[in-house]
Amino acid sequence: MRHRVSITVPSKSQGKPLPAELRAEYREKAVMLLATVFGGFTALEGEGGYIGEGFKLEREAVTVVYANYDEGKQAGVAKVRALAAEMAGALSQECVAVEVDGTMELISAAAA
Repeated sequence: MRHRVSITVPSKSQGKPLPAELRAEYREKAVMLLATVFGGFTALEGEGGYIGEGFKLEREAVTVVYANYDEGKQAGVAKVRALAAEMAGALSQECVAVEVDGTMELISAAAA
């Protein structure tokens, strides 16, 4: 398979932990979407971060959910972008990371 798409599920919003049930809901939505559209998924737990207010390093647990796919399933990437926009709104994120073939996209709720 020559292509890969991933979506990153955050664990914090504005520096505060997300409710566990809400994070689990969106992790499951990502897993189910990639499994359904692309035939499978891999979910990796990790750590992400960014520079916040006052030049403070903000760290959080993240789950990167990805799938590999062939040419015939490229249309499914739009569904991953749509989930990222939904997630950004529901989880009060400035944006949610989607990566397509090694290129990072930061998807905001406004992209919905």
